[in-house]
Formats: sequence, structure tokens, C-alpha cells
Amino acid sequence: MMALCTYWLDKCGASEVIGVVNNHQFALLKKQGRWQIIESSIYKQTKEALAASEERFRDIFQESPIGIEIYDSKGTLVTANRACLDIFGVSELNEVKGFKLFEDPNITDEVKRRLGKGETMKYEAPFDFEKVRQHNLYRTSKTGVIYLHVLITTLGAEAGNSDGGYLVQVQDITERKQAEETLQLERDNLFAILEAMKDGVFIVSPEYTIEYINPELENDFGPLEGRKCYQYFHDKEEPCSWCKNEEVMAGKTIRWEYSFPKSQKTYDLIATPLNHLDGSVSKLEIFHDITERKNMEHLKDEFIGLVSHEMRTPLTVVTGALNTLLTEEANLSRKEKRQLLEDADWESQTLAHILGNLLELSRAQADRLFLSFEPVDVKVVIRNAVQSVKRQSSMHRFVISLPKELPPVHADVMRLERILHNLLENAVKYSPDGGYIRVFAKAETDHMVIGVSDQGIGISQQDQARLFAPFERLENNRIERVKGIGLGLLVCRRLVEAHGGRIWVESEPGSGSTFLFTLPIRSKAN
Repeated sequence: MMALCTYWLDKCGASEVIGVVNNHQFALLKKQGRWQIIESSIYKQTKEALAASEERFRDIFQESPIGIEIYDSKGTLVTANRACLDIFGVSELNEVKGFKLFEDPNITDEVKRRLGKGETMKYEAPFDFEKVRQHNLYRTSKTGVIYLHVLITTLGAEAGNSDGGYLVQVQDITERKQAEETLQLERDNLFAILEAMKDGVFIVSPEYTIEYINPELENDFGPLEGRKCYQYFHDKEEPCSWCKNEEVMAGKTIRWEYSFPKSQKTYDLIATPLNHLDGSVSKLEIFHDITERKNMEHLKDEFIGLVSHEMRTPLTVVTGALNTLLTEEANLSRKEKRQLLEDADWESQTLAHILGNLLELSRAQADRLFLSFEPVDVKVVIRNAVQSVKRQSSMHRFVISLPKELPPVHADVMRLERILHNLLENAVKYSPDGGYIRVFAKAETDHMVIGVSDQGIGISQQDQARLFAPFERLENNRIERVKGIGLGLLVCRRLVEAHGGRIWVESEPGSGSTFLFTLPIRSKAN
């Protein structure tokens, strides 16, 4: 049907004719028997502008890096741009034209339900090409799974138009997802490292708030996240004047030592700035526990002083005896000369014994303790060791309790003598009132047990736990003037273990002590 507005030109002037043409899209005029179409200039401009706009839209639609699909109200694909075809591995639009949006198995039921209510859906989800092939939705050159960012807008929903259709915008975010997963994996690995570190780690904000503390440090101080560091560590209500926070936040890495009364530990601290993506800075602080090292340094200082004293004493006796013999020989009797020589000899042996223990310990620490194994008659070694120690005290009575028959042990004879000498010397020192010192041995299946018992002060369970540690001497507050540098039992332990045996003590306070150790009867080759 065509509708025409008709005018009688005989009754229209020029202005009326111009008005008619301007207010209509076009006008038909018959001139000299021929009909002509005259278009309105405004309509013509509008038409040209609309055509240009459509052309720009087509360019934007086709050149957009974002995949764009347009579906009709039933969810059937009407058109899609080049980016969209590339995302889904399709070469031509005809291959997917007529594709049903709601038949795509990659779209969840929840998305379908909400689209049915006219909602705009925005989501990120994996897209599996294998599902597309199983449902024969379209041919694609792609395989595997990609990640998509999808925005589905219901067209005309605002105006209540149910026939508006759907605009779908799709972006392939697979690389971004992979980067995020890689970053998350690195974060997880870093977190696992921090959680497993034997050094304490915590992170502090510029406002002195503890943001993170790892389990190692939490074991020392408890859970501290969210607390102000100066309140907990220093019992202050405001930042300490010596705090390193501001220097670290300014970009410095600082190292220092600090002792914390609350943990009773000394730490080597390293604080360094931790830069965040948003430009903010936190302080990363690492606590390396050096308490044991500090204690060892203290022990070392004590040991040096103790060794100096213990070595100076016999050296003084030796030097004094020799000087006396050299300067006063004419005035000394034969008996006095012999006594001076015996004193010098005994103190020389004491000095040699101290040096021997130090050398053995040094070899063990450097993994250079090499033994010369051979069959050894235990009876001979025990008698020699007892005879050597007897001169230390006339108050003690030595008893050797051995069976008639003892098989030889597989040992280094010099090291076995040192073990027995140290144990016998220890028994003499810690039996101040004399009494019996008994040495015994018994053979078992594949090893021999050798023991040294005394009737001394005994050892508590607490002290027994630290007996074989370096520089331990148990005379504090109980026995005065006990000589020694506390290495004898440690050397015994190292030498016994080097033989493949073990050493232990059985004792009660006030009831004496028995030190026992084992040695192999046969070599491993036998």
C-alpha cells in the first residue's frame, strides 16, 4: 500500500511548494509530461549521515579486538565479527550462522536461568572445545580448553521488548589466566618456603602493624598478626627511637643483633623493604636464631680461660721443679731431688693428658679421627690405666673385677686407654671422700661391656642429660677445687662411638655413679 499526500499546484505558491518538499522525504512533480522525484535536503543529509554511521558501526564491529556476537530473541546467532570467529577457531560466518546460544554446553544452567529473566550476565569461565565437537555445534580448528571473559546483554529488556535478542561480548583471557595461575603458584611456593623456614619471618606495615608472621617465629612469640610490633616486643605505647622501620621504608637494608627477653634468644636480624604492586612498602624482617652460637662463643671464652688455667698449673710445677734442681742442686738431698723429678714427671703427664684430649676432640670435630683397630687384651689395658691413675689419690682403693676368660676386643689400644683413663680420673675427682673405685668387664654376644663405678656424690637425672656435652663440669655448689676442663666425658663419647659402641651412665644423687661403654668383640669383616 502506498500513501500519497496530494497538493493542487495551481493553489500553491512558491513558498508553499518549498514547505511541502522540506516536510516530506520526497515529492513527485510532473513537468512537461514527465514525473520527477525531488528529495528533501534534510532527508538526504539524514540518510547520508545514517549511512556513514552504519559504515562506522560495521568498521568498529569488524575491527574490534573483542569478539562480538548478535543473537535474535530465540538465541539464534545472527552475526559475529572476525575477532569472535578467531576466538572459536572458525574461518567463515556461514559455518556458525544459526548456532543456538542456549545449546552451548559451556554455558551453565545458572547463566541460562538469569538470562531468561532479562539480566545482564558477566562471568569468566573455561571453554572446552571437546564439548563443542561432542554436540556437533560447528567445525573448529581449535582443541583443548581456553578461558573466556563473557558479557551477555539482553537487548530491548529495558523497554520490555522480549524480541530484542542478545548481544554477547567475548574475550580470550587464557594468557591472563595462565599468568595469574603462574603468579599464584609462585606466591604459594613463596608462602610454603616462608612457612617451612627455620628462620623467623615477619612483615610489618609502615604503621608498625605486624601483617605476617611465620610458624617458626610464632613458636617463639605466639600469634602476633594485627598487633603493633613496638607494643609486643618492647612494651612501648609508641615507636621506639632506635626502630629501623623508617630507614627500611626509605629503601635501606639493615642488619643487626638483638636479644629478646620474651623469647630468651638472640637473633641476627635482617630488615629489608618489601615493595607492593600498588606502590606501598612494608618491612620484611628475618630472625636468624644465633643463641646457640652466642652461647658457644661464651663457652669458648670460658674454655680458653679454663684451659689456660689448667695448663698453667702443671706447667708451673714442672718449671718450678726444674728450676729448683738447676739452682739448688747442691743444697738438696737425694730424696728431695727425686721428689721434684716425680712431681715434674706427674704434672708433665697431666699436661700431656689435657693436650691429648684436646687433640682427640679436634680430630673428631674435623672428621679426621682415624683408628688403628687390632685385637686388644682388655685385662692388660685396664690394669695399665688403673696403675696410671692410682697416683692421683691415696684415699681411693681401686678394685679390678674381671672374669678369668675375656675375649679380645676389636679396638684402638691407645684410644681405649684414653677412655679408661678419663673415666677413672673422673671417678677420683667426684669421689672426694675416697672409697672404692671398681673397674669391671663382661662379654656379651657380639660386644663387651666395660664399666667404672665409684662411691662418690652421684649425678641427678637433670645433670645426666648434659654430661657428655662440651665443657660440662658438675661440681658447681657441691665440690670445690675440682680440676679439669670438662672435656673428658665428651672425648670418651667421641672415641666410643668411633669404635661403633655406645656410652652411658647409671647414677643417683648420693649413691655413686657407674659409667659403662661397649666395644665390639669381633671386627665387622668377621
